[in-house]
Amino acid sequence: MMKFTREVLTNYRLHISQINALGLPRITHIEFICRAHRIKPTFEMFNMFYYMSYTGGIYSFNSRTGGVSPCSTNPPKSLHD
Repeated sequence: MMKFTREVLTNYRLHISQINALGLPRITHIEFICRAHRIKPTFEMFNMFYYMSYTGGIYSFNSRTGGVSPCSTNPPKSLHD
């Protein structure tokens, strides 16, 4: 498990087995974006964009809606963009 993923799970006091199938990609997405921009990802940064939710006995992370501006209004159509 990557160090940043471990940091997020530790701060939320979760085990990887408690997260639904979409929870882990949300963590790694933030990490990949940060690393691409040569920024060290932090739990505080992750927590700024997502919040933990609990449904049906399993945890996930949902996007925060208020106060966070999108980074881009035109998402890239391919890796060449």
